[in-house]
Amino acid sequence: MVNNILSTDLQKVTIPQSEHKLDVSHYLFLLFWLLKPFYLWDSGSMQIADFIFVISFIAWVVINRGNIIINEHNLYFIVFIACTFLINSVYMLVMKDLSYLISTFYYIYNFLVILVFSDFKNNKSFLKALLWASMLNLLFQLVMLSLGLGSYLWGDFRFMGTFNDPNQFSFSMFTSFLIIYILSQYFYNQDARSFTPLVLFAFLLTFFFVVRGSSTGMLLGIIVFTLMIVFSIIHLEKTPVFVFLKFIVTLLIIGVFVLVAVIGASGPSIDISPDSDVFLFYRLTAKLNILESGGLNALLKDRGIDKIVSYPMYLIYGAGEGSFVQRFPESVYEVHSTFPGILFYYGLIPFIILLTWLWKHIRSISLMLVPVYIALLMESLTLANQRQPAFWIIIMLGSLLYTNRPMKRFRLMRKI
Repeated sequence: MVNNILSTDLQKVTIPQSEHKLDVSHYLFLLFWLLKPFYLWDSGSMQIADFIFVISFIAWVVINRGNIIINEHNLYFIVFIACTFLINSVYMLVMKDLSYLISTFYYIYNFLVILVFSDFKNNKSFLKALLWASMLNLLFQLVMLSLGLGSYLWGDFRFMGTFNDPNQFSFSMFTSFLIIYILSQYFYNQDARSFTPLVLFAFLLTFFFVVRGSSTGMLLGIIVFTLMIVFSIIHLEKTPVFVFLKFIVTLLIIGVFVLVAVIGASGPSIDISPDSDVFLFYRLTAKLNILESGGLNALLKDRGIDKIVSYPMYLIYGAGEGSFVQRFPESVYEVHSTFPGILFYYGLIPFIILLTWLWKHIRSISLMLVPVYIALLMESLTLANQRQPAFWIIIMLGSLLYTNRPMKRFRLMRKI
């Protein structure tokens, strides 16, 4: 007789980094990662890669004989999901709209990714494979662009490769680079193995794709990452030369902001028309025009963030994630800002629980990883990234330092 029991004793265990061979669940996850950029159906719906991941998850459960280990960090995410289910269920019954539960489904799906990845990231062989798979994601989009096979939005202005949305394309390229950077830092610390040429090439390729995709949010992210990297490198070096260099860089950055404030973001030599060679210039100017003509409120409305200002009571108990057209006719879009959106949808307590989960993973990151999470935070203020596995994976990679330390685990096991 098979009895499923829930062991509630929390025990200290050591999770060593291993060089174990990859099994079928690892390979299926890597295949999922390689196929994630291929969008055959509407953005936001299940794609082929997502079905591959489900198979990977099932294989992982079978290989582990039904034992599912949940570490102490991920308990917070479970509580957060329970809160989303409760809040969305109430609104679903009131509004008679099943889309609320679909929103919770996204979090459940990403939690399955979190469960699997929490185990896989203890395997250095898998992390090496993930680094190269992320690089292949960038290279494949370059091949698509070179062969003229990629898709475009608005004629041939915004390149989106194998995606059907240029922001999703740019987000995928940006997060692929961040994963390459994080893992390169990890292997340098672990094995003194340098991936500097690969990281530099990936950075240039990512910047190129962000420009071709004309994503202002990803441009913000990559600029913040670049500035933070410069300050981090200078901060680590205390020689007089680097102290002087820090002073010069600070003056240059201040000078650029002053120049932009005085003469505007576009100079007379830059073509900012829709037909310009760099469509991103036009989109940047359009954003600045929205801010100049309508003020901050217009910019907030452009991102759907105006709901937070108009309905502040939802920040306490949550608005639920759905029925935007019926409930907010003055701004029918969802909140295109990750953390403000989650706060608005689910209220203060679930939001604090989620932030606790996040902090548990990134609280001990090194100085050279700070630019990753500052850039991810700034970028996520302009887009809703909570449905994307890459967003949560990058956060979990911040806890790689914990893999050689004692950690509490919650064990769901099966006894015969």
